[in-house]
Amino acid sequence: MRWTKLKKALFIAGLVLFLQPGFIACSVGRYSFNPFAGCATEEIVAVFRAELPAGSEFDFEEAMHDTVAGLQRLLIDEGFNRATVSRGGLDNIRISIRSRLVIRQGETVPGEFLRTLGEQVQIEFRYMGEVVVTGQNIIVARAAFNTANQDYVVELEFDEEGTERFSEVTQRASQEAAIPYNTIEIWTTAGGEQWLISSPTVQTHIPNGRAVISNRGSMQRAEELARQISAGRLPMFLTGLEMFIQ
Repeated sequence: MRWTKLKKALFIAGLVLFLQPGFIACSVGRYSFNPFAGCATEEIVAVFRAELPAGSEFDFEEAMHDTVAGLQRLLIDEGFNRATVSRGGLDNIRISIRSRLVIRQGETVPGEFLRTLGEQVQIEFRYMGEVVVTGQNIIVARAAFNTANQDYVVELEFDEEGTERFSEVTQRASQEAAIPYNTIEIWTTAGGEQWLISSPTVQTHIPNGRAVISNRGSMQRAEELARQISAGRLPMFLTGLEMFIQ
């Protein structure tokens, strides 16, 4: 009888502990983690230097305004609603994120996102070597799970100009059966170097400006590609200067 009561007491105590705030599964931005990931709410701050790409026709002040506004939208898209973006000095931008600092593979999730901003400076979608759309034509790039196909994907949405260009190219590429005629390559440029980050096959004509990159293998890989593409939406290059917990 005593043992039964002890087991019952331990069960209730364990249930109470499990239901304590911070012990249940926590979320960071739009990402969720298991109850044992560990998470504490802190403020993480990153400072970037912003500069115009070579040959850009943007006015500097206009580009800075659009970059600050674009970063705020990007943070909201990523689920970081308790974030602020402000200008510091002539060419510095300060981002502050109040968030749970879940550690994933040795790095905080907000820190992982902020680091990506400082690494990616330009995104281009190319078909047969020709630039079709750039990051400036992308409205949305987000990771998702396709329940119908049980597949991790990246969902894209283009602006009016990008929709028109993407429609023309996918109409051509979807009629081809062999690589590279049926693929669109996604390139990133940083520090004067270029990398091919994805080369999805075009399976059908896409006239509505909404595309899906499938077969990412895991949510983490889908999130990584979505972040890389999202960072290329900004009109200015960002170079990370410092990042710290405040």
